[in-house]
Amino acid sequence: MRVLAVSVAPLFRDFVMGGSQRILTDVAVALGEAGHDVRVLCTRRPENEGGFSLGPKARVEPDLLLRGAFPSPYEVAPFMLSQTVVRLQEAAGWADRIYLHADAMFMRQVFGDAPLVRSLHDFVYEEALLSAFSLPAALTIVPSRYLEECIEASASASAGPTGPVRVVPNGIRRADNPVHPSPPQGVVPREPGDLVLLFPHRLDPRKGLIEALEITALLGSKRPDRRVRLLAPGYPAGASFDDSAASRDHVVAMARERGVESAVEVHGWVPHEQMASYYAFGDVTLCPGNFIEAFGLVPLESVAAGTPAICARVGAFRELEGFPGISHVAYGDVEAAADAVEAAIDGLLDEAVASAAIDERYSHRRMLDGYIEAITGPVATPEAALGSAGADGYVLAPWCHLEGDRIYNDYLYGYRDMPDLARHLATLPPSGLIPAGAERPVPGLDAALADGILVPARRR
Repeated sequence: MRVLAVSVAPLFRDFVMGGSQRILTDVAVALGEAGHDVRVLCTRRPENEGGFSLGPKARVEPDLLLRGAFPSPYEVAPFMLSQTVVRLQEAAGWADRIYLHADAMFMRQVFGDAPLVRSLHDFVYEEALLSAFSLPAALTIVPSRYLEECIEASASASAGPTGPVRVVPNGIRRADNPVHPSPPQGVVPREPGDLVLLFPHRLDPRKGLIEALEITALLGSKRPDRRVRLLAPGYPAGASFDDSAASRDHVVAMARERGVESAVEVHGWVPHEQMASYYAFGDVTLCPGNFIEAFGLVPLESVAAGTPAICARVGAFRELEGFPGISHVAYGDVEAAADAVEAAIDGLLDEAVASAAIDERYSHRRMLDGYIEAITGPVATPEAALGSAGADGYVLAPWCHLEGDRIYNDYLYGYRDMPDLARHLATLPPSGLIPAGAERPVPGLDAALADGILVPARRR
């Protein structure tokens, strides 16, 4: 089969910018190894001009004249959009199947009647939301049950053209050889008494940068016997892939405000093939932000390398509750996060148990097989919606969860103090259904519906 993959984000020969682009690279290689001819159209950047091969049957063609950065990848000159349309039309005429990776491709008319399979790797950015609510696909691949439920409770409920959704969890690539702890280039090796915290995310405050600095400060005051170090990667020099990321100077300024400037080490970007050694260099990986993750790739990769992780109870991180080596705390509870770090250090991560759990639920091979089957297998005509709305009543939205007497809402990035409603929800049966027209009044029902805390129950 001739497979055309399209990505509005750029791919590069020598480095990978983020988990989504690593998945696309691996899937393209796997499709080629399975005997398919693969072309990957992505945005052109100076770093990838001319294209490159991903094997004998897969090639990256950076021919899309888009901005190559988020947000607003389409914010370019009109003639560049016109040339991009021509390039897409030419490539679409070659393809038997079209795969839109992290779908943000608004120019649907260029693909004609070719079956479209897409993936969504977030449900936060404007491009992903508009795609889900307004653009059809024969099949949508998502990495978690959490993201599937968010789409079902919102885009599908609006009678939009979402179509069928299939969950293919991201896969964790296991190292073929034993992992040896190694600091990134420019970072001094460990010394006795070091407590090394890792923040292996882009420098977006929503990823928990401020919380990580506050955790570092608190641990420094609680453990004066140890030198607390916080390591965080910065984009390659001169790169501008994400306008939401903080600069190194900004990070240093925020650290200075909290008295931890000497503890923070913003180092160079870590190549993906060195990430396992990087994780193994740390004592604990921090994921304390309120960014709405669609999957828990960072904590799982950390645990796979033998380093425990601390996560805020936000987004798809909640699906990893109870996973070996991963601890959860309420978002914003810096004290609890610091205590969880100390507990993780004092405890022993059973790497064999964690590895077995990863192999069972998140193997890299299973992910690749899932993508190949979804992209090249039979596809149906896009359907109008998932499930159907009924008069069954209401349920807690998938982007919300109870935290004591408060309700956390991922999309409001914080808590709502609704103790009466929270206590009412805590008494519901496992289905969580609040029957429509129930005799017992639901406290704060109108406000909960307005804030997206409760959503209409849906039949599958």
